[in-house]
Order: sequence, then C-alpha cells, then structure tokens
Amino acid sequence: MSHIDSTIARIPTMTARERSTWQHKADAVLQKKPGNADALRLLGALDAFESGQSGSASLEVTGLLAWEKYDRGTETPFRAFHGDRVVGRIVKSATHTANRKQVYSVEILGQALSGRWENISDARKAGEAAYAQMQSDTPT
Repeated sequence: MSHIDSTIARIPTMTARERSTWQHKADAVLQKKPGNADALRLLGALDAFESGQSGSASLEVTGLLAWEKYDRGTETPFRAFHGDRVVGRIVKSATHTANRKQVYSVEILGQALSGRWENISDARKAGEAAYAQMQSDTPT
C-alpha cells in the first residue's frame, strides 16, 4: 500500500484539524506541481469524506453555488457545492497582516484560480464567475 493509500485509509479516524493539515499539504503540492495525481486523489477523498459527514455546516447560496458558511475561528477550506456535488474550495493560506492581506485562494472543478483575495465574499464571487464560465465552456 502506497503512502497516499494509507493516508486516505486513515481519513475516517482523523480529527478535523488533521484533515485540514492534509488538505493544506495537498494544496501546497498542487501549487508546485499542478495536476499531481496523489494530491488530487487525497483532496478528492477528503472532500468525499467531508460531504458524507452528518451535521455538516449550513450553506450560504450565492448564485449557482452554495458555500459552507464562515464561522469565526473555523479553519478552511470552505467547500462550494452545486447540488450535492463538491465543485470548489476556498483555502486560507496565511493570517491577515498589515502587509499580507490577500490570503484566500480559490479552486473550482480542480483548477486553482490565479490570484488571491482579501476576503471570503470576493473569493466566493471569483469562484462563482469561474464556475459559470467553465459551465458555459463545457460542450453539451
């Protein structure tokens, strides 16, 4: 069993903090190596586990997508849903400081959007726009 397989197998026994740490690690790999198969598999398994959790966070509908609501002190990622399907995420890369304001990144349909955002509402808007564009680019 590979390292990634054993990590995925442990997801049900991980704490929320451990799952968040693994999501951050996978995101860091994807920043350096977009399309890395192991990182994408791990993120998919984490998303699948989270979406199957009972009592999941309530959602805020912003248009085409419904986003997990932000609660102060909650760790990212905040997932985006289209129906029951996870289609995106917002990840906070650092703490806001006077010199570091744009700390949120967005991923839609497995693609990281270029740029960073200062607040969650702007990150959600960017995610909505990207999702709408990707849907209009998809042949029917």
